[in-house]
Amino acid sequence: MAEVEISRSGNPNFSATLCGGTLIAPRWVLTAAHCVASVEAEMLFVSLGNVNRTSTEAPEQLTVTELQVHPAYNATHFHNDLALLKLAAPSRFKPLDMAKPHIVTELALGNHDEALEVLGWGSTTPDGFALTETLQKADLDFVSPDYCASQWSNLTGNQICAGEMNPQGQKQDSCRGDSGGPLVYRKDDQQWLVGVTSYGHETCATDGVPAVYSRVDRYLPWLEETTSGGLVDLQTEGLNGDQYRNMSSAVTLYPRIANTSTRNDARNVGLRIEHQPGLSVAVPGLSCRTYTGYTDCRNSLFLALGQTSATYAVTLKAPSRWADQVRVSPISDSYDYFSLRSEAFNLVFSNEPDVVLSLTTNRGSDGHVRVSALVRNAATHQTAARVRLGFILPAGWETVEMPGNCSGSRSVQCGLGDLGPEQFVTQQLLLSGEGYDPMTVQVWTDNGDFPTGDSKAYTRPAQARSASSGGGNTTGNDSGGGGGGSGGSLSFLALLGLALIAARRLHQ
Repeated sequence: MAEVEISRSGNPNFSATLCGGTLIAPRWVLTAAHCVASVEAEMLFVSLGNVNRTSTEAPEQLTVTELQVHPAYNATHFHNDLALLKLAAPSRFKPLDMAKPHIVTELALGNHDEALEVLGWGSTTPDGFALTETLQKADLDFVSPDYCASQWSNLTGNQICAGEMNPQGQKQDSCRGDSGGPLVYRKDDQQWLVGVTSYGHETCATDGVPAVYSRVDRYLPWLEETTSGGLVDLQTEGLNGDQYRNMSSAVTLYPRIANTSTRNDARNVGLRIEHQPGLSVAVPGLSCRTYTGYTDCRNSLFLALGQTSATYAVTLKAPSRWADQVRVSPISDSYDYFSLRSEAFNLVFSNEPDVVLSLTTNRGSDGHVRVSALVRNAATHQTAARVRLGFILPAGWETVEMPGNCSGSRSVQCGLGDLGPEQFVTQQLLLSGEGYDPMTVQVWTDNGDFPTGDSKAYTRPAQARSASSGGGNTTGNDSGGGGGGSGGSLSFLALLGLALIAARRLHQ
């Protein structure tokens, strides 16, 4: 997250926190218009990499050289409440991907409960005005446009709402001091900027009243235009998921690059292959150069808006046993602001299967605990031979009924036979007893397992939930279980004399 600072003298040594912001490209920060509409670019600085904003020296502090407030910004209703800050030099931190319309649609159709996260250094008391020293986060519910319109007038489709609509314990909200900061949607291992903090109730975290954020996907054309070609949306097409090969062989991929931007052409287009050491990359027709952690391949391709490149032949090879996640993504002279999950895949060179274990634990109506182990051979090229599954029962627990393919007492072993490429099998064990110690479950084969680290898991039978209460506990990959999140209430307002509305910033 970015900290937007102001120094009316222009001296960065005397700057103070003004608002939050988000790095959306190496030289561009997105914030709220109401934060900066009345100041000059020469007064602004951006600090990045800080958790504690009062630390003596930020990991990175950059001068703002250009300020672009949205031309249709309406200070009365906070419509089009966005501004762009151009940095004097590229930041070394990774920008946050921006959501496209289909991501927001997915958010609206999914589970709304705590689907969003807001960040900032704003007040943590509902009517407070003091900033916090340490960066805070709050997990908020997505709020439908219809409900939000019942609480706020003058809303448009360019705004999105979020709040804690079913508070349990600590209330959460954005608040004074959080203006311009990010509203983030996370799913699986991806995250997107969906909103920029704009305004909310003058008493933060008021029950039933969500805060309002500028909806980023509605402004992608303006963002592309205003950054003078600094943003593009390029996509790698034609990749086919995880790849397994025997050692000393090679895998050839056939990707192509599509320019799906809303406004901009792309120049000097090529491919970036992110990988760990030990992998060689060759792409006929492109000049490839390997750096620490990635290989760039280019040929000065110009890709007009809506255009798709020819298909490339990307050959990857490792001299010995090798496994890692590889990403094949487009690069150009502009920053690609939206990454596809399909651009990343697991690449394995091995003569062994890849056995993966996951556990689910449920308590039945009879009081017995059912531990279900799902064993999967993820490899596409090797059969897992004579697969065995071992359960080490914790003290105080015993099997109720031993499956026919299993034997043992405290240590139970089950034969699962051979597992072909991409095949899976489930083994269930029925337990009774008491005691809080964990159970260890492990799978092994006669012909190895690579990569390692995902064939052993743990669960606590005593923590098993009733299946009727919403499922069981799921564990895998040497994991001991999950945890909850926490967050303080946030904010950033400038009361502006309105009865029940307050922009989320403080006066400076």
